[in-house]
Amino acid sequence: MFNKISLVFFAASIASTIAHPVAGFHSHAHHHKRSVDRTLNSLVAGNERFRAKIAASEDPNSLRTLAEEGQTPPFMFLGCADSRVNDGTIFDAVPGTFFTERNIANQYHKTDINAQATLAYGLTELGVEHVI
Repeated sequence: MFNKISLVFFAASIASTIAHPVAGFHSHAHHHKRSVDRTLNSLVAGNERFRAKIAASEDPNSLRTLAEEGQTPPFMFLGCADSRVNDGTIFDAVPGTFFTERNIANQYHKTDINAQATLAYGLTELGVEHVI
């Protein structure tokens, strides 16, 4: 369900939050933990729905195939780091359609080393054909 890194990060986040030295904060720690629990539970439920949707799809082994054979997405999407909507949702795309690079304010600069490396990897290693 959760990998070790996720659990360690979660535990560190909770420990840091509970140990925060703001006066009166501890009275809110229990409420915060319940809020985090609800949020994590909603992520787990969402993952279960995603997995059920994949299992019921025309190609229920698509994710396993991507993991075993590697990715060869036809599109690279240069987009905004945004929580409201992602490229897969906008285009109702199946996993493996997009290789995505996100940044603040959807800006692409030739001096952005991360964007350059991601673009180079997408084009040379993954064989991306279209950059959006």
